Amino acid sequence: MLQSTKKITTRATHTLAESSSAIIPVQAKVNSPPWFSRMLVMLQSESRMGEEWMELVNLWVSFEARSQYEEVKKLDPTRRPAAVGLWIGRAHSSMWRPIITDVSKYVASFWEWWSVIQPDWRLEDGQLVHEHVVGDWEALRLPGINRVVSVVVALFYWGLEVLEDSHGQSHWVSAVEECHDVFKQF
Repeated sequence: MLQSTKKITTRATHTLAESSSAIIPVQAKVNSPPWFSRMLVMLQSESRMGEEWMELVNLWVSFEARSQYEEVKKLDPTRRPAAVGLWIGRAHSSMWRPIITDVSKYVASFWEWWSVIQPDWRLEDGQLVHEHVVGDWEALRLPGINRVVSVVVALFYWGLEVLEDSHGQSHWVSAVEECHDVFKQF
């Protein structure tokens, strides 16, 4: 597993189930493509994922809308969690859910993939430096299906696995916060 220079901490001390009271779902714009509307419904289907999750979904929604959902190059699939490839192979089904038998392997795969798709300036000695967020994001600013939404889907599947596991939640929330910090730069 690639190591990172960030300690696993969270901004919030509550569990996922405790944070769902103030969540208001986002609505797709009238001109959004069908794939986007399906993904939005899927990504908001589990209200127990909490406010941090919804903030990330909102950042993704804003990014896609500003980019007019225009597809550019695809994300590098190297080390991508297998569940994301299976989701793509199922025509981006919003109803399909993977069976993740080894969450720690999934987590390692997510972080390895996340490191692979980062701009070079975020890495030092092959390790991701989470604090490096100001720079050129063109390598990751990829709207459209099979693009940055794949990262959000990977986090969604991971989040489903840790909803009931208070130990695993803190690691997931840290990953959501990392992506939140990056998506704010888009």
